[in-house]
Amino acid sequence: MDLIWDIYLQRQINDANASANQAHQKATDQQYHIKQLEQSIDKLVLINMAIWNLLKTKTGLTEADLLKEMETIDLRDGVADGRITPSASLCPKCGRTVSSRHKRCLYCGQTMSGDAFVGVR
Repeated sequence: MDLIWDIYLQRQINDANASANQAHQKATDQQYHIKQLEQSIDKLVLINMAIWNLLKTKTGLTEADLLKEMETIDLRDGVADGRITPSASLCPKCGRTVSSRHKRCLYCGQTMSGDAFVGVR
């Protein structure tokens, strides 16, 4: 009977080790993806700063002009929240809501054209 119990316990230990290894791998993968996102954000910040400096120098725009335009764009979705909310539309084939981030409907696979996005939120 002790042999069966030992086999059972060893199986439990092996399963726990496998789960821990999977969790560790997922965490490592997520850290890698976060690092990639941080690098992308850093590059975008650098690009935006360069564009803004060029615009200020070449056009005479001011920080106030920039802030006003940011506020105008932020309010396009009706909420002053410092974010751009992606627009959405209804799929012409199945009628479900599809984010403008997707080129195809996630439900039926219909290709979404640019004019299909009519601002459904």
